[in-house]
Amino acid sequence: MPSLLAFVWLSAVALAALACGTMGALILARLYRAHGMTNLPERRAAISKALLHFALSGDTRPNLSIATSVDRMLLIETALDAAAIMRGPARTRLVALLREIGLDERMRRQARRGRTTERIASIEALRLFPDTRTLNVLKHAERSRQLRVVIAALKTRAELGVGADLTRLLEIAARPGAHKSPALYELIETSVEADVPGSLGALASAADPAEKCALLRALGETGKLSCLEPVARAARDDNADVRAAAISALGALGYADAAPVLAAATEDAHWCVRLKAAEALGRIGAFEHHARVARLLEDEVWWVRFRAEEALHKLNERGAAHIVSVAQSLRALAPQRGAARDRRL
Repeated sequence: MPSLLAFVWLSAVALAALACGTMGALILARLYRAHGMTNLPERRAAISKALLHFALSGDTRPNLSIATSVDRMLLIETALDAAAIMRGPARTRLVALLREIGLDERMRRQARRGRTTERIASIEALRLFPDTRTLNVLKHAERSRQLRVVIAALKTRAELGVGADLTRLLEIAARPGAHKSPALYELIETSVEADVPGSLGALASAADPAEKCALLRALGETGKLSCLEPVARAARDDNADVRAAAISALGALGYADAAPVLAAATEDAHWCVRLKAAEALGRIGAFEHHARVARLLEDEVWWVRFRAEEALHKLNERGAAHIVSVAQSLRALAPQRGAARDRRL
């Protein structure tokens, strides 16, 4: 029994010592990082001055450190800003200097593993080093479970002129949370704009609703008349999200021929489709359908009513007259509703 108590006591002491040691290490690491974050504006300015002077003149090679994560982040941010305004020999000297100090290899290693923010910064920096090894690292990053890392890799590939094809972009668009990424949609829109016929074919064969929505949004931004009929067909899809995306795309296309489809969508069973229909009718100026929009002022969903009012304001004086009429009706009903409430009480 005494030996068991001694074992328990020693175990408790060991755990307490371990906890104290861990806490001390975390505090020291925090202090070290805080020390490294001091005077960041001055350090960034000094790095920027040294890089610009060397790149423009080719004089004495500056002494740049990449020993700590803060040093690397400062150098990456400053080098990317400097490279954006450089052309010709100056940019060549800058990139050669960064290669000499080993930044390219460090960025490739860091892009493969590490914290998400550091991986993303490294992937963005790799656009300064366009070669086969960089492309392989970017393709590896596209297989990451972190969506932000994937999109950063896709964006860097596009900037290097070797962007992923539309099929790959749509696969990413179908991942959870991808619809919130403006950067991904910019890549999809660029790809769709470059090949509208191929994108229409992709829309016809797409099965995943998220892929259809991404395509419809991009096709609407093209403004091409050839997109009108395929997008209008998508407005009859079984999936409400796809119908809403199609209606929104018809509004973006801006053709009056879409008005009958948009008017019919004001009676859709899903409120989001009705909302998009009201917005689109106002956007294309479909005056002849102002009565359809006016009926949405009594929709059960307040957001639909709000968008309907906005649309009616765009549909000249006839739309505005409907708003006044509905407001007067509501004011006339107010005393009756108040009396009915009093009777219930």
